[in-house]
Amino acid sequence: MKIDFHVHTKESPCSKMPIETALEKAEKAGLDAIAVVNHNVKPLVYKGKSKVKVIPGVEVSTKEGHLLVINTNKTFERGSPAQEVIDKAGKDALIIVALPFDWTRKGMLWRINKIKGYHGVELNSRCLLNRFNDKARIFAEKNNKILIAGTDSHSPEEIGLAYTEVKAKTIKEAIAKIKKGEGKPVLIKRPLKKKIKPFARSIIKG
Repeated sequence: MKIDFHVHTKESPCSKMPIETALEKAEKAGLDAIAVVNHNVKPLVYKGKSKVKVIPGVEVSTKEGHLLVINTNKTFERGSPAQEVIDKAGKDALIIVALPFDWTRKGMLWRINKIKGYHGVELNSRCLLNRFNDKARIFAEKNNKILIAGTDSHSPEEIGLAYTEVKAKTIKEAIAKIKKGEGKPVLIKRPLKKKIKPFARSIIKG
């Protein structure tokens, strides 16, 4: 399976993309599933029909930085301590620190060392500088954390630029294997000029 674990839709204040548009583009990009992780809102439960599966989740703006809680229907209060969110998430959730070393977009940076119980860190295709993702790779290896890749898509053209590949037939199996470190993050490199527009949007809208 190929899964993008970081997609935003119009239910998030920073995106205007309908879920149907995201799914259409995901199918064209060869993805099997996307995690819809809108900012600080109730997780989206998609009841429509699509070949691409939708995993509910949320991107929580915690006190320390951005945290992806994937495969959950729970809600979390914006500004909560990250450890509180992790402890509340539950055993079925996949918990990932998003864009951990991207200081331009409120990544956790050194504060990541204050938390425990999360599964891994993200390679984020919206990071303007490659070194932000390089630091995430080094951190994951040093601290025995898993790596996933996500586009942080807010618009259709971003979908397909990053995903995590895992040998699985169901979402449940995929998440279980990824938690064990069996996922392979794929991040498609782009020239700097291709990153400027989505980067600017993320600075303006969050």
